[in-house]
Amino acid sequence: MNEKIDDLFILILMKVKEILQNSNLSLAEISRRTGIKYNTLLCYKSGRRKLTINVAKKLASVLGISWKDFFDNEKE
Repeated sequence: MNEKIDDLFILILMKVKEILQNSNLSLAEISRRTGIKYNTLLCYKSGRRKLTINVAKKLASVLGISWKDFFDNEKE
């Protein structure tokens, strides 16, 4: 069971990286607009922190996407 959770975490981490890298905003600007500290954003991007739904909602509102996009693992 832990292996499935780890796999899911890796998929979410990859999605977070993809979304942040494809954004036209810098992490500093995302930090300013969301109120999430820059270093905290780096932790989410590197996988040192797990993305919560509340944080996903803050990021999504700034990035113009649905918070569910962070958790959608379907290939495009």
